Amino acid sequence: MKIDFLNRTFCLLFLFVLPGATLLYSTNSNDKDSSLPQRAVERIYITTDRDSYISGETMWLSLFLTDANKDHALSAVSSMAYLELYNSGALVLTFKMAVLNGRGSGSVELPPSLPTGNYMIKAYTRQMLGEDTPRFFQKMISVYNALTADRVEGNVRVVKEKGAVSDSSHIGSLGNSTSDIGVGIAFGPAGRLIPAGEALTFTVSNSGEKGITSSLSVFRKDSLSVRKYGTIMDFLQQRNNDGTGIIGSVVPDYEGEIIKGRVISDKTELLRDAIVFFSVAGERSRVYSTAVDSNGAFTFYTTPFYGDRDVVVEMPYADSTISISYELLDPFVKQAPEHIPNLCLDSTVAVSLMERSVEMQVGRRFRVDTLFEYLHRETDPLLKRDPVVYRLDDYVRFPVMREVVTEYIPQLRFRKVDRTDYLQVRMTNEFKSLVFARENSLVLLDGIPLFNHEKILNYDPLRVESISIYTDVYNAGFSTFTGVVLFKTYKGNYPGLTLGGNAKIFDFRGALHPSRFTAADVREVGNLPDLRSLLYWDPALEVEAGGKREVVVNTSSQKGEFYVVLEGMTVEGAPFLVISEFAVK
Repeated sequence: MKIDFLNRTFCLLFLFVLPGATLLYSTNSNDKDSSLPQRAVERIYITTDRDSYISGETMWLSLFLTDANKDHALSAVSSMAYLELYNSGALVLTFKMAVLNGRGSGSVELPPSLPTGNYMIKAYTRQMLGEDTPRFFQKMISVYNALTADRVEGNVRVVKEKGAVSDSSHIGSLGNSTSDIGVGIAFGPAGRLIPAGEALTFTVSNSGEKGITSSLSVFRKDSLSVRKYGTIMDFLQQRNNDGTGIIGSVVPDYEGEIIKGRVISDKTELLRDAIVFFSVAGERSRVYSTAVDSNGAFTFYTTPFYGDRDVVVEMPYADSTISISYELLDPFVKQAPEHIPNLCLDSTVAVSLMERSVEMQVGRRFRVDTLFEYLHRETDPLLKRDPVVYRLDDYVRFPVMREVVTEYIPQLRFRKVDRTDYLQVRMTNEFKSLVFARENSLVLLDGIPLFNHEKILNYDPLRVESISIYTDVYNAGFSTFTGVVLFKTYKGNYPGLTLGGNAKIFDFRGALHPSRFTAADVREVGNLPDLRSLLYWDPALEVEAGGKREVVVNTSSQKGEFYVVLEGMTVEGAPFLVISEFAVK
C-alpha cells in the first residue's frame, strides 16, 4: 500500500483555506447562531489510581479528552496530550500521552528524590493552545518522601489538628454519585469479605442507554489514600464556562506528535527545500521526511511511538562541505500554576507512611513486569504488506554481507552506479517481469535509514538476525523509495554503526506506554514479597449499553479495608462516579 504523506499534507493545507476549515480555526465558540460548524474546544480530565503517593511509587493515569462544544463528548481531534508536573518551586517532570478517540493512559515512576509536598499536574493539547486564553487542566496530588526530611519549601505545614488537609475530600464522603447513568458494581458469591491472597470477583454493569468509558482503581484504605482532590463530576459541571476566542495559529496533533526543529548552519540559505529525515531507532520503519524552509525550520508529522528512544535527524543529500547541526524544539509550554495549596501534615499519616514506604522499597527491589500489561498496538505507518523474511541463523553464516546477499537472497543485489555500491530490490514491473529497481531503495538498520548503502555492505552480517524485504514503491513524506530492506540485529541497538556528518542522534522521550496494572500472573511468581496496596488499575474499562464486565482482582498479603473507585463518562459526556468497599481478612 502506498502511503502518500506529501499529498495528505497538501490536502490539509488546502482544507485550511476552505470555509469549512473554520471548524478548527475560525469559528468563535460563543457564536451560537453561526451556520458554520463550531471548532472543537477540547478539555482534559485525568484520573489517577490514587491522589497521594510515596516518592518512588508509580502513578497510573487515565485521560479523558472531551469537546466542550459537544456537551463534553469525547474528542477525536487531538492524538497527543502534554503533561507537566510542578511543585510550588519548580517544574519536576514533563511527559506525553498518546490519545485515541479521546482516551489515553500511561504510568509515571515518581523519582525517589521528590521532596514532601503538594504537586500539580497540568495537561493540554496543541488544539487547546489555539484559544486566546487556554484553559489547561490542573490536578493536585500529594507526595510524601518517607526516606528523607526534604520538603517543598513553603508548601508544607505541620498541624496538630488531625485530618487537617487542604482542598481535598474524603473518598467515603463522596458516595455513589452516578448521575442516574445506571452504572453499578456487584460483588460475586464470595461477597465483600475475602481471605488475603485470594481472588475477588465483582461485576461492573451498565443498565443505561449509552456505552461508558472509565478508569477503575482498587486500593487499600489508609490515611493517605482516603483523600481525593476533585472528581469528574466537578470537572464536567463547569461546562457552562467554556466560551473562548480563537487564535487559529496552531495545528493540532491529528495523527501523533508534531515535531518541530531547525537546522543550524552558517549557510542556511543554501539548505532551503533540502530534504531532512527523522527516524526512530528500534522501530521497524518509523521514518518521516520533510523540507527545510528559508529559516532552516522543519516540521515532522509523526504517528505515536512510546518510551525513551534514540531518534536520528539527517540531511543525506545536503552538500557535504556545509557544516550542519540540528535542534529539536521543546513542545512543552512550561507555564507554572499560579497557586499550589499547602500540604498539611499531622500525626495520622505516620503509620501509613511507614507501610507505604516499605511497600515502595520492596516493590522497586522485586519489581515484576508481568504484573502490568501494555495496551497499545504497534502500527507501522509505512509498511503494511507482509515482507519476505530471511532469518540468517537458518542458513550458513557468511562473514561478508555481499556473500549473504549473493548466496541466498535472490530478491537483492549489490551493484555499482557511478563507482558507488547500491543495494537494489527485485521488483515486478508493469509487464509482470522481474527486474531490479534502479531507483533508490530504502535500507534500514534497526529502524535507522542508511542512505549510503556501502555502510550496510561493510556491516558485519554476524550481528544481523534477520533481513526483511518489501517489494513495492513507498512514499515517506517528501521522499519516494523503490523497495524497502530492513536489517534487524539481535538486540535492535544497531551495534557498530557509525553515522555520517550530516546525521545526529537525539535522546527523545516518546509517549507514555498505555498500560494497566492487573497483577494477573502474581500467583505464578514464586517468592514474591506481595505487599501491594494498589491491587488493580484499568485506565480504559468500557462497558456497552446494557452490558456487564467481570473483574477479577488478586489480593495481596495486605489485610484491611479496600476501595473500588470507578470514574468515567458515557460516550456522550455524562459523568459518573461509583465507589464501593470490601475487606481482606
